[in-house]
Amino acid sequence: MPYNEQILTAKENKGLTVFEAPYFFAGYAIWLIVAILNTTTLSAYFGHVNILYAIVPVFFLLHEIFTVREHTTGELVFAVILIFLNLQTFLFGNNDLFAFSMLLFCGRRVAFSEIARVTVILQTVTTILIVTLSSLGLIDNVSNIRADGTTRISLGFAYVTFLSYIFLNIVLLWVWLRNKSMRFSEYLLLGICDTVVFYYTDARNGCCLIYLVLVVSFIINRCNDKLIHKKGIDFFIQYDYIICAIFFLSISLLFIFFSNISVMKEMDKIFSSRLTYTSYALQHFGLPFLGGTKDVLVNKGLYIDSSYMRIIYDHGLIVLLLLLFFLTVLQKKLLADDEWLLLFLLGVIAVHSMFDAQLMSFQHNTFLFLLTSVIPWGNGKHYRLMGFTHARSSNA
Repeated sequence: MPYNEQILTAKENKGLTVFEAPYFFAGYAIWLIVAILNTTTLSAYFGHVNILYAIVPVFFLLHEIFTVREHTTGELVFAVILIFLNLQTFLFGNNDLFAFSMLLFCGRRVAFSEIARVTVILQTVTTILIVTLSSLGLIDNVSNIRADGTTRISLGFAYVTFLSYIFLNIVLLWVWLRNKSMRFSEYLLLGICDTVVFYYTDARNGCCLIYLVLVVSFIINRCNDKLIHKKGIDFFIQYDYIICAIFFLSISLLFIFFSNISVMKEMDKIFSSRLTYTSYALQHFGLPFLGGTKDVLVNKGLYIDSSYMRIIYDHGLIVLLLLLFFLTVLQKKLLADDEWLLLFLLGVIAVHSMFDAQLMSFQHNTFLFLLTSVIPWGNGKHYRLMGFTHARSSNA
């Protein structure tokens, strides 16, 4: 049997492990660590143009040559589509999709459970190191004071909310990996860590969502067999990303015309002035279909924190629509398989994406790798890389 056919048969239910895909995990580990360090006060020493980032594509190329070896027609078509998306961003906008495309394509045959474990380990160790160094005064902290006088400390990260993004991703992955095997002591420890992060950073969105994840996942893991389908709830679950994207865009458009109405002012307070910035961007930059904008909006004082809107201005509306489509297909597949826990975790990301721009960042949303499981790669094959059976039965 050809090597490629062995991959499609023997490995399609679980995906490649760390030992079976060493080049991928070597490249991914380097990329992930540098990506995290680029969100800290050490970013001046790294940046997006450095020798470490240059090494990553080499490892991924070795992965494709020596591990994957052969490619299906579907894979080649997918590669062409990703190249097109990168070209349209490069030609019409100011940001590229290279890292996103590279990780998504090269991670398509790797077991998601393996990626999740490696991510948790690397993010946990790197985060502890950064927080420790900042506590010892060896790297700088960033301070921020809210209008109410609350002092916020970044704990070594470049902004006070960045630590909460990393920690939220760690919690989501750990809860999924542990599933029903997760002990109460683990929930308690994560809750204590979240309280400490909240105390110093006052990162309300990320930290409050972590509390929600711990409580609801605890309930789901003990009542999973009792959960039943309801048409209205199923609709919201399947289309939650589309609903959240449309909702935020709609209220941003309404804010253009009704910003002086008390209800809209209160909404803007809830979203921490995100409606003010987004409505201004809509008025002056519209909704770019291709590529995003050539202007760097941050340089103009525009901080677009909503993932849905950030994707449009960075990469164009077409990229957001494609992402929403595949996320919805993924949700439909999970709903049919009664994967209630994962559906909830992805729903948390959908809601969080209205407030913060983490949806397309693999270092903040490792679940992006699951998108490869809904793409037909050729001969009707889908890579089922989620490892649900393994996650349910193991103690991670």
